[in-house]
Amino acid sequence: MRKNLWISLRRFKVHEFHQTLNYIHSSGLDYFSIYLRLGEIQHEFSKRLAKLITSLFVTYLFLATFGTSETVGFTFQSASLEIPTPYVSFLSSLILFFTVLNVQSLFTIIVVRSAITAKQRLKRFSYGAYGMFNAQDEMAMSIPIIEGSFLKERLPVTGLLIVILAGIMLAFTFPLLAVWQFLFRIQYSFVSVRIADFQILRDSPTAWPEFLFAVTGVLILVATMIYVVLFNIPMPFRKGRFFIRWGFLIEISGAERHPMIDKWLNDKVGLKD
Repeated sequence: MRKNLWISLRRFKVHEFHQTLNYIHSSGLDYFSIYLRLGEIQHEFSKRLAKLITSLFVTYLFLATFGTSETVGFTFQSASLEIPTPYVSFLSSLILFFTVLNVQSLFTIIVVRSAITAKQRLKRFSYGAYGMFNAQDEMAMSIPIIEGSFLKERLPVTGLLIVILAGIMLAFTFPLLAVWQFLFRIQYSFVSVRIADFQILRDSPTAWPEFLFAVTGVLILVATMIYVVLFNIPMPFRKGRFFIRWGFLIEISGAERHPMIDKWLNDKVGLKD
């Protein structure tokens, strides 16, 4: 029985990014340029994420402040507007899903960019300071990481500060969890009421679209949670012998016939997985 390899999909994507950067580097682009380009990408993702989070909390505030179980309405001077709650909650659920995708991508970029600093250690050079010099890494001088120092701290101050920073960064996810719970509750409640009182769906011409939007919103929220869990926890994998043999070893053997090809052709299992 072959042993499983436990790897997360997030780790796969980080590895894929590293392989691509290695190829770009071998094509002639130095790591300084790669580091700065990743900083630009990180900045672009941060701005996009900020817009998504702003949109998410605006829709959340509308639902929480002006919404009921049926409609979201407000009046400004003499004008009034009412929107069915499922439409707004569906939009919020969709924004939340794309927010999670962007958080995941931004995290991957930060990890890959940090790996460059660990991989390319240079004397009397700090990638953080270099990024700050190029109008990136604005917080580099406040991150408690000491690189290449001849001194060793007597007390674990830097470790404590790193734990504090990590805890604060993790706390940023709590509002997203609270919004997820709020959206799930109001949409699930709406769906439950409509199922319990089927007469509304049968008599009202607008009831079915509202019901379907609410159901879809619930499914999006469930899918978001499943995505976060399955993308980040290690999952069992096994070696893909078919790709290793016919996609990798055959390719690197070039024009020469690989010495194991006859054995592979007789191996029925290796032709499938």
